[in-house]
Amino acid sequence: MATYFESLPLQVSYLGLNCWFPMPYFEGAKITITNDSNSDSFLYFYIDYQEWDKPPQDMGRFHAYWRRKLVIKRDERVGHNARGQTQRLNTTGDENYVVLDVQGKGHYVGCFLHIDTNEPGWWGEGDDMFFVDGEPWPPSLHGTGTEDYFCGAWNYNKLFRPYCTPYYGYYFKGNSDYTGKHSQYRFHIEDPVYFEHSLRFSIEHGHANDRQGDWSSTAYWYQTGRRQPLPEIELFEQRIPYSFGGLERWPGKERKELPW
Repeated sequence: MATYFESLPLQVSYLGLNCWFPMPYFEGAKITITNDSNSDSFLYFYIDYQEWDKPPQDMGRFHAYWRRKLVIKRDERVGHNARGQTQRLNTTGDENYVVLDVQGKGHYVGCFLHIDTNEPGWWGEGDDMFFVDGEPWPPSLHGTGTEDYFCGAWNYNKLFRPYCTPYYGYYFKGNSDYTGKHSQYRFHIEDPVYFEHSLRFSIEHGHANDRQGDWSSTAYWYQTGRRQPLPEIELFEQRIPYSFGGLERWPGKERKELPW
């Protein structure tokens, strides 16, 4: 079953996948599409482009990067937070789920984040952290929770409905106990995150990384000059979600029974 959504730069509608991100090029461009399925597919496409006499100086190239990770609960020390309350403390961000880690100069313009978990309970207390140009923890851009970063807030509770807006959305809602699949997006069109040398953007999986699940994401950014190669994307067989086909595919609800 297809899930449709509408945002400013990307839309998925009936039989249509649309991208409005500008993709500058200087000497030429090549677009390829790979069919990883076992059956033939019909492809229809339409591309708009402009030719300029002289390209603007220092115009960044468009980039997108997909990644996936099976995240597990991490052991973080317990201490007092800024309010004097005792809780788990994440004081490095090293165990966060990494959405983007890139070297060079550019600006980040958004991401999709997909979560699939068999663990009941709220996973959205994970803070978003932008480490700009190698700054130490705590980063200057340190958010207050996953649902806040995706502009939903108040934990996508049982009465919360999926929503889509031009810049943010929670367009696929899983089960009322927070298990199942959940999909959300946030685009920084009006509020890009600029970096001169590097950017590492990560999100805690739950408060202080106390939740488990199958996380995947796609990050979008523009960058000038040469960039270091990103890790290769896995083969199709390795990209299939572990819980593909339903939660009954998970070995069990206890952490110790999970294969990772």
